[in-house]
Amino acid sequence: MKRIVLPGTDLQVSVLGYGCASFGSQLGDREKLRLLHAAFDAGITHFDTARVYGLGEAERVLGRFLTGRRDQVTVTTKVGLAPPPRSTWLTAARAVARRVVGTSPWLRRQVRRGADALISGGRFSVADARASLETSLRELNTQFVDILLLHECRVHDISEELLESLNACVRTGMARYVGVATDPATTADLLSRGHWFPTVIQIPRSFIEPTLGALPGGHGRATITHSVLARDLAPLWTYVTASPARTRRWSEALQADCSNRDVLATLLLQQVVMANPQGGVLFSSRRPERVRGNAEAVARSRSAPEQMAALARLIAELRAASPANE
Repeated sequence: MKRIVLPGTDLQVSVLGYGCASFGSQLGDREKLRLLHAAFDAGITHFDTARVYGLGEAERVLGRFLTGRRDQVTVTTKVGLAPPPRSTWLTAARAVARRVVGTSPWLRRQVRRGADALISGGRFSVADARASLETSLRELNTQFVDILLLHECRVHDISEELLESLNACVRTGMARYVGVATDPATTADLLSRGHWFPTVIQIPRSFIEPTLGALPGGHGRATITHSVLARDLAPLWTYVTASPARTRRWSEALQADCSNRDVLATLLLQQVVMANPQGGVLFSSRRPERVRGNAEAVARSRSAPEQMAALARLIAELRAASPANE
């Protein structure tokens, strides 16, 4: 796995990072640790988490994984969204959910909606942010995080007091770099104002949704993208497999079996990595074999520019055929 130095930092990260956002109730600690080990063994050395992921449990599991290898990886966490306090009933509910959800998409959606309702947002006071970071450090079993991000912030959330508190976290070594993890419009607004340029920006990316199709330019800051699979895979697979003729044409153009959803996922991930050559890309998976397969594919993608160019042309056709663009 290739590593790069993020612009404006001295952080060397793997171009593909593993995100812990999918560490929900349907996975036990053993399964989560297996995923983290699969990522690390495949050459992934950047791990992204947040206080809110897994209703507060993702950092704890990642902290177990970091033991003995903290100096070999980089870690991002976030402040601003808070999970519910730990309780006996919540632990029991998580255990029940893990047993009954199974492979049902409908049940997974219901559990996810219920979990989202327990999350509180907009926690950007100095006291909240400091307490959140201190909790993260305890859970992660580390003295510092490499990147600390303001999670789903808006411009009005970023006060001068909060900025000074973030700077103090950097000065005291609790965080090496700080930035924002929010939507592209808010990120662009922040960058245009110029009173504070975050060192790292983390934004969702899509090749299909027009508002998520471009990276902010001209700011010279480290950019990490995420969520291309969550946003693009389902509509892409539906479009490609809508007719045998289209599936065959895509497969021939890409020299890959485009009827296979996992193949399309891998191609998308390769494309988004190539589209952000000076930054990093996050992905999540609940299957160790897909973690390894995606890492291997990204390592190969730089030697397959013709395939990636063909994919870009085909996706442009999809956008042109979309009702939103007619």
